[in-house]
Amino acid sequence: MSNAFSWPTRNLPSPASPAGKAANIVRSGTQLLTQLVQQRISSYNLFWSDPVNIAASLGTGAASVLALDAALVAFIGPQITAAGAPAALIAQATVGAPAGYTATSNADGSVTITVPNPAPAPRAPVAVHN
Repeated sequence: MSNAFSWPTRNLPSPASPAGKAANIVRSGTQLLTQLVQQRISSYNLFWSDPVNIAASLGTGAASVLALDAALVAFIGPQITAAGAPAALIAQATVGAPAGYTATSNADGSVTITVPNPAPAPRAPVAVHN
């Protein structure tokens, strides 16, 4: 009987030495952190491009999404700071709500977005640092 799924072992590195294995661990961790930062910035841009409608679309899951974002910021901020990331990248990866906006979690899990008055012009997205 054959499996419908097989692990792609041909793509997995197989370093011969402990030093090679250690280098792969460091590289994998760095790549993972880079991906987390890029995804967080991308998600931030998506949400804050139209926060009222996106929060409404998320419905009772909106508070969980914002809580996950806060946890991600709490994790990646110190990690990229300790790794010596440039200050601009740290600021981009850990930015909060745009000036004047507030996001209030409701008991049912929805989120109410308060827009500053007068509402600002549409904001430019935060750049993704590569």
